[in-house]
Amino acid sequence: MKNLWKYSGTYLTITGAIHTAFALFVFGDIYWSMLKKGLVNTGEEGPEFWFLLLGPVLLMFGPLLQHYLRATQKPAPMWFGIWLFVFAAVGCMVFPASGFWLFVPQAIIVIVANYRLKR
Repeated sequence: MKNLWKYSGTYLTITGAIHTAFALFVFGDIYWSMLKKGLVNTGEEGPEFWFLLLGPVLLMFGPLLQHYLRATQKPAPMWFGIWLFVFAAVGCMVFPASGFWLFVPQAIIVIVANYRLKR
């Protein structure tokens, strides 16, 4: 359990995959409608498009973080864990019935790994 931080990038990638799959499943009709309209200026459809965009961002950022972890053999920086926790906490407060909870354990893993590193 003490080396969970070595997979932080993988956890973000999995979260991105879940997020993207959920978005396509729940809001697929809206995305299809946006595609049919040509995508240009279809953002007025609602926040669903932004919901979809977070998944691919995580799918890009997760492997980048995993590469960093392998290259440095250190956990992600403490500031990353703190900001990830703040992001999750605010998200959970605003949208309690959401996937923001998935970021809480990921943030705690980074924070605890840095705390152990300093000891």
